[in-house]
Amino acid sequence: MNILGSFFFAFLLVVRLTQMTQSGIDLIGILLVVQSGLAAFWLIFRRKSSAEVHGSTKLLAWLSAIVPLTMHSSENARLSWLSMPGLLIMLWALWSLGSSFAVAPAARKLIMSGPYRYLRHPMYAGEIFPL
Repeated sequence: MNILGSFFFAFLLVVRLTQMTQSGIDLIGILLVVQSGLAAFWLIFRRKSSAEVHGSTKLLAWLSAIVPLTMHSSENARLSWLSMPGLLIMLWALWSLGSSFAVAPAARKLIMSGPYRYLRHPMYAGEIFPL
């Protein structure tokens, strides 16, 4: 499933690069490209868990990973800058997770550095910020 997931995020990376070349390069677009690239990378080189979940929980987690496809840089510069803090929090969390990153929940090492020092789920916080 991780290879399939890394292909998904690599595909998302290509889609976001294509969007950027068509609409112009902007900081939000660059951050979205970095997010997709990091997710693809960490899914390939992630730390394996002995107690991963299976079935409907894993399917739900992977279906939820499709949500970033709806996010793209806005043509309205004022609206796109509202998403900047959330994207930065998500990237910081993704970087802090490193090889512990995965889409489906599993028993892995507890991360207590970076934004995980302050929040238990900073990637979720970044996704909903500034809603």
